[in-house]
Amino acid sequence: MTQIVNIDNYWQGLKFCCPACGCEVFTDNGEPATEPCEHLVFSWIGDADEFYNPSQHVQQVVEKAEEMDEMSPSPFEDEFQQTLPDNTVMFALTEYGMACGPVSFTVVHAIEFPEGEEF
Repeated sequence: MTQIVNIDNYWQGLKFCCPACGCEVFTDNGEPATEPCEHLVFSWIGDADEFYNPSQHVQQVVEKAEEMDEMSPSPFEDEFQQTLPDNTVMFALTEYGMACGPVSFTVVHAIEFPEGEEF
């Protein structure tokens, strides 16, 4: 089963690097990397409810949902998580701020860790 690591991000930075190889997944200004590493399963921006750099498998799951006129799957749904490889860890980074009250913004990066390797 997919594991989720929730990170409260108070330092206002969106850069994220793959914990398996160190490659950049999201840049300093919050844009998806143009050439993601092989470990990235997907990145997902909660406000847009959109997947970025999805693996072929995740792209097929999203397209199937669209064909059935369903909403795009959320990474937090158990049914969606069951379609991911067992060695996937999702890093949910929630950034907090203040507008006309407290606001938050969540980005999820799913990383498939190579089996048998120690980190």
